[in-house]
Amino acid sequence: MKKLSFLIGLLMSIVVFSQDLMGLSWQLQKVKYQGKIFDYFVPSQPDPSFYRNNTVFSSASVESQLFNSFNGNISSVTHDHFTVNGFGGTLMDSPDENFKLFESNYANIFLLPESPRTFHYAISPTSGNMVQLVLTDDENGNQIFYQAQMLGSNQNLQKRLSVYPNPVTDVLKIKNLRELSMITITDASGKKVYESISNGKEMIEVNLKHLPQGNYFVKVNDEQPLKIVKH
Repeated sequence: MKKLSFLIGLLMSIVVFSQDLMGLSWQLQKVKYQGKIFDYFVPSQPDPSFYRNNTVFSSASVESQLFNSFNGNISSVTHDHFTVNGFGGTLMDSPDENFKLFESNYANIFLLPESPRTFHYAISPTSGNMVQLVLTDDENGNQIFYQAQMLGSNQNLQKRLSVYPNPVTDVLKIKNLRELSMITITDASGKKVYESISNGKEMIEVNLKHLPQGNYFVKVNDEQPLKIVKH
């Protein structure tokens, strides 16, 4: 029974992890290594096309394409932590010494002081339909910052999206969300009164009891806002 419970828990953690991170192409913004911030940049010389910026997570691995290519194995997944082991990559030297340093610092976060490394991860909305992913090594404070554009919704999203009850008195339910949907609620003047990201949840509940009566607008990703009435 204990073994079965462990396997169920492991499978559930992988599902949560994949819903949060998989399916998006993450771009490096910056790294914090040994207390110093290093911003990502594309050298002007030589050919900038040699430099890529793409990181993809799966339920079992992480792969990054910069000047070099890196990959590592992911294990011990929980709702907010995972472990990276066996991280490595190609060994070509970037002609730009500053980028070479940036790339080295990025790899070292996964490798030093010893592998495997365990990271706390958090996803939060930034602006528009962009989200930020922050990996933090709780042991030494090293961090990696990524950003990604949320998946565009299809034309049928408005038909499938369910917002109820309407009118609403206290708790509003928003159902049939995509894996990474950004939800914002504004009042009639356009002032934002609520913002959140679904993080893999198909349905969320929003407590509107504290808001005054009136008209509000619920917006999911870049779709047209849906009008609700607060009683």
